[in-house]
Amino acid sequence: MRYELDRDQNHFYEENGFLEFEPVKELHLAQIASTLTHEPTIRLAFTLNIETKNPFSEGEIKLEKISSITPILGAAIIFADKILFLSPKHAYNYSQLSNCKIIGYTTRKAIVNYKSNDPSATELKKQAYGNGDKLKNETHPIIFSS
Repeated sequence: MRYELDRDQNHFYEENGFLEFEPVKELHLAQIASTLTHEPTIRLAFTLNIETKNPFSEGEIKLEKISSITPILGAAIIFADKILFLSPKHAYNYSQLSNCKIIGYTTRKAIVNYKSNDPSATELKKQAYGNGDKLKNETHPIIFSS
């Protein structure tokens, strides 16, 4: 079953750089990412679980400035009662997050470009990625293709 966004939701996202909606299944999030970013193939960039200790120290910052995955298409922040999908160009205060999960999305041909303020960089290093390496399906699978 496809999850459809209406024209108003797409327009709001394009104008504001974010879209908030009620919880949906995680498999629908990749489809939503594809729709909002106009990218037919979506690869998992990262997953971060934020419970009580938040790894972000900066205030408002754009996802494209902190993600070690290039290009980064956006991220879904999953809260208990809502989901917030963010454009990589939309500044957001990640340092105030708690009790949520962040899922980042990228393209089929994504590469690693380490950023010192990226909390997911440690995991990339554990997976033996170096600067300029292409993401592998084993660690960063394609999760949607239209």
